[in-house]
Amino acid sequence: MFTKTLLISTLSCLTIAVPVEQRQTNPNVFSMISTHSGDSSVHLRSIVASGQRFYIGKPTATYCPTVENLDCSTVGNTTSVAVTPNSSSGLSMNVIVPGGQSGYVTTDGQLGYTIAHSNAKPEGSVSAPFLYIPQATPNTVGNLQFNAAGFEACPCNETTGVYQIYAVGGPAFVRTDCTGINIATSNSGTTTAAWQFT
Repeated sequence: MFTKTLLISTLSCLTIAVPVEQRQTNPNVFSMISTHSGDSSVHLRSIVASGQRFYIGKPTATYCPTVENLDCSTVGNTTSVAVTPNSSSGLSMNVIVPGGQSGYVTTDGQLGYTIAHSNAKPEGSVSAPFLYIPQATPNTVGNLQFNAAGFEACPCNETTGVYQIYAVGGPAFVRTDCTGINIATSNSGTTTAAWQFT
């Protein structure tokens, strides 16, 4: 009896001494920020998902269904994506909708993403190569490229101050009215950005 009591007391002390594992951040999930020094219309502006494309100057477009056992307050409405670092892989939206949503570049260079529950892309679109170089140390930024090239912020004629994001490395990018930008990345950690982007 004494041995059992001693053993249980010892084990309970050991259990208390074991640290609780901290939830790790995912270095592959990040938000995107446009940079172009000297041009305040596109410099240090958030890049958001809206209408299966990416923009500066629009609000993020998300949807979360009202269904039993789904608490939409646990997901956000900010744009973040995931790419495997230092590899020529595809881009995924940071969502929890079954089947996910993936990124692509259209033949004319538009940076876009699939609708929920479908992997359909516009004809001629390509899903790779996206190259993500993560931030090297805290308080710095990473970088996103497509096909070894940068991106352009192209004005949307219907709305002042709104720019659509194009990949210069797209198969047939020809616009000449755009501003060259770098897409800086900032780690988004463990938070799921949305149920789905619309």
